[in-house]
Amino acid sequence: MAIGDKAAAAGLATYSGVDDARKGYEADNQRGDELATHMVDGGHPFSKITGTATNAQLPVIDQAKIPPIPASKLTGTVTSAIVSGSIFSTQKINGAGFDVAQSGAGFDVAGSVYTPIGRSAPVTSNWVAAGLDGAGRLGAQPSARRYKKFIKVWNDIRRLRDLFKLNASEYQLRRGNGAWEIGWIAEDVVAAGFGDFVPTDTNPESEHYGEPISVDYARFVVPLLELVKTLDARIEALEARE
Repeated sequence: MAIGDKAAAAGLATYSGVDDARKGYEADNQRGDELATHMVDGGHPFSKITGTATNAQLPVIDQAKIPPIPASKLTGTVTSAIVSGSIFSTQKINGAGFDVAQSGAGFDVAGSVYTPIGRSAPVTSNWVAAGLDGAGRLGAQPSARRYKKFIKVWNDIRRLRDLFKLNASEYQLRRGNGAWEIGWIAEDVVAAGFGDFVPTDTNPESEHYGEPISVDYARFVVPLLELVKTLDARIEALEARE
């Protein structure tokens, strides 16, 4: 390869031996302009970049200026990826939404997942309640016999009397829309002896690691129904004496 061939292949100006040597300053200035263009405008082809870039070397991308990806261009299967930020399911594939097929490690999201059209497109048949486990995995809450073991009759009705220690509270969420809510305070539920009904923060890096997050109200339904059955049996017994 002759001298100057690489420069020519990269799009840089080259000069022959018959050029006017008195205009060498122009050649120097032109090469300086080419270097300045690379330094200021980032004109170096991405395909020529080697090594590992640091965050300080990467340009800031304005997400608002990124156009939506046409559904026709969304092809293939997401097998394993980590997404930092938020995913907005505004795109549709074949009119059915954005489907992520689990393969291997699944699809991890470090941030929030939003579905703007979800509230106006409710599920109407054979739906299941979903939840997040301690590892952050989203899945259906199992109730079928095939998912359970050590099944036995529960009759610890006396334990439910401790629920009477709890007082309902009216409150607003700090990061909510200002609406008033009615419920229990998770820490009070733990103090009443129902800590197993209170999910906790499982992120070791969180300043609230191990502390209560919410109350699993759904888990109280079956025990309270058993309490109602017990009270109903007592009422019937009392009525039978009359």
